Amino acid sequence: MIEMTAAQDRYLARLKALRADHRAATSAGVVACLIGLVLIVAGQYVTGFPRWAPYAGLAVIVFGWGLFALGIFKGIAFWRANPPIPEVGS
Repeated sequence: MIEMTAAQDRYLARLKALRADHRAATSAGVVACLIGLVLIVAGQYVTGFPRWAPYAGLAVIVFGWGLFALGIFKGIAFWRANPPIPEVGS
C-alpha cells in the first residue's frame, strides 16, 4: 500500500472541498434545465397546456445555465483563495 504524506492528504481534502462546494448549485442547474425542458415540450405538444409554458420553460433553462455558471465561478474563486500545493506533484 502506498503511504500518503501530509501534503497529499491536504491536497485531496481541498479537492473534495472544491467538488462539494459547488455541487448544490450544479445539481440545481440540472434540475432547472430538466424542468424547463418539460415545460417546453408540454407547452408545444400537449393540448390544453398554457401558451406561456414554452416561454417559461426557456426562462427556467436560462436560470439553470446561470446556476451552472455560478458553480464554475465558485470553483474559480475557491482555487484563487486556495492555490495548489507546490510540493505535491500531479
